[in-house]
Amino acid sequence: MRRRNESVSREKRLEIIREYLTGDETAKALAERYNVTPHVINVWVYRYRKGEYGEKSLSLCPEPTHIQEMPK
Repeated sequence: MRRRNESVSREKRLEIIREYLTGDETAKALAERYNVTPHVINVWVYRYRKGEYGEKSLSLCPEPTHIQEMPK
């Protein structure tokens, strides 16, 4: 079993940041689910907001699985 905060991939960090920024769950609840500390989630969010992850912005809505065109 890995220790808390050890080896969390960039993709997983961005997923956790996205979930946190939607406001549906607290850092504490996410920390328990993903086996990290609430503090480290707050650090990741801070770094994300400073642009350290290289992402312009995270989509807070899930990507659609398919796109349908509107009838004309």
